[in-house]
Amino acid sequence: MKRSVIREVFNGSRGSASDMKMSEAEREIMVEVDEAYDELWNKLDPEQQKLFEEFLSLRERAFCEDADNHYVEGYKLGLLIGVECGED
Repeated sequence: MKRSVIREVFNGSRGSASDMKMSEAEREIMVEVDEAYDELWNKLDPEQQKLFEEFLSLRERAFCEDADNHYVEGYKLGLLIGVECGED
C-alpha cells in the first residue's frame, strides 16, 4: 500500500504539535524565555507569583485554542486546494 498522509493524520501519527521538532531559532528563544522567567519570578512576592502563574495558565489556554483553530483552518484550506486541483 502506498503511503497516505491522510491516513497518518487520521491515525494520529502525523500532524500533532508534539511530533514537531523545535527549530534552532526557537530553541535559542526558549533559553531567553527561561532566563527572563527566572529573573522575573525571583522578583515577585508569593501573592504576585500566584497571580503570575494564573496569568500564564490562562495565556497558555488561549494559545492552545488559537493553535487548534489555525490547524483546523489550515487543514480545511489544504483539502479545498486538493479538491480544486482535482476539478481540472
